[in-house]
Amino acid sequence: MKKLTAMTAATWCLFLVSCLGANQPKAAATPSKGAEQTKDAKTADTYYVVEYNGYDGQVSNLVMTTQEYDTLTNSVDAETAVFKEALKLAEQDWQSSGSKNKAFPHEAISRKKYKVAQKTTDLSKATDRKKALDEKLSAKEDAAKKAIKDKQDKLKESDDQKKKDDARAKEVEGMNNLARKIFEKRVTELLGKSGASSGTNAVPASASAPAAEPKK
Repeated sequence: MKKLTAMTAATWCLFLVSCLGANQPKAAATPSKGAEQTKDAKTADTYYVVEYNGYDGQVSNLVMTTQEYDTLTNSVDAETAVFKEALKLAEQDWQSSGSKNKAFPHEAISRKKYKVAQKTTDLSKATDRKKALDEKLSAKEDAAKKAIKDKQDKLKESDDQKKKDDARAKEVEGMNNLARKIFEKRVTELLGKSGASSGTNAVPASASAPAAEPKK
């Protein structure tokens, strides 16, 4: 009887131990370092460094997120599809306006273009690349201005002639700006009819001067 009681007690103890062990919360699994890196890679933002050319032919260097880049590409593609028709309508508008005595400046309107200079998940790298492109672009513009000045100096133009040249340049600029304004209005109208959207807000505003009426 004592032997049976001892065995029963031992069995009862083992039963309690197993029950207690089953009720203990299990330790959470620790993710491996590789799994953490994979997760970070999936959630990391992608940045695009884009060289963008507007209708005025001016270049802008931009750092864009994936969403911004997609908006830009879709807008440019949509505008390219209506480019020829918008240009034709803009020329008709020009002829029916007070500028009909001046030839429509086709050369003032360029097709929008974009090129990806870099694609990275590191924002600092994207920013550094943009800075380098900006510096290169600035140097190119300075060289162009210097070439114009050197040409004027070589021709030994008088102050009066230089003033006339500057006035003519401003007149041409005003005509070009006006032509682009008329053209962009037509682009917006055509995109509205097709249900597409313009990329006007997808990039910074052009650095061009406001449109002005050309001299008649």
